[in-house]
Amino acid sequence: MSRWFVAPALFLALLPVLAFWWGQGQPVAIAEAPSARIPCVSYAPYRNGQTPFDERLVIPPEQIAEDPRPAATANRLRAYLLGDPGTGCGTENCS
Repeated sequence: MSRWFVAPALFLALLPVLAFWWGQGQPVAIAEAPSARIPCVSYAPYRNGQTPFDERLVIPPEQIAEDPRPAATANRLRAYLLGDPGTGCGTENCS
């Protein structure tokens, strides 16, 4: 077997793989959402450098108030806060 045969054989061997990935990368039409509201949104008030594993971290109510209101566009809101497990509240002014 000569060396000139290696490059075309490699190309032919990779052709199905390249064709598969090209096909996977093609745009796909999706259906329009039935409403503008999202079924459920997950929310965690942590920002860069903040972690729930820092026991000394206290998220001030002002920081939560600065965040966009995900509940305005969602039917349900799943919040990841540390607080009273009975109420699920993480701040004093939880309603």
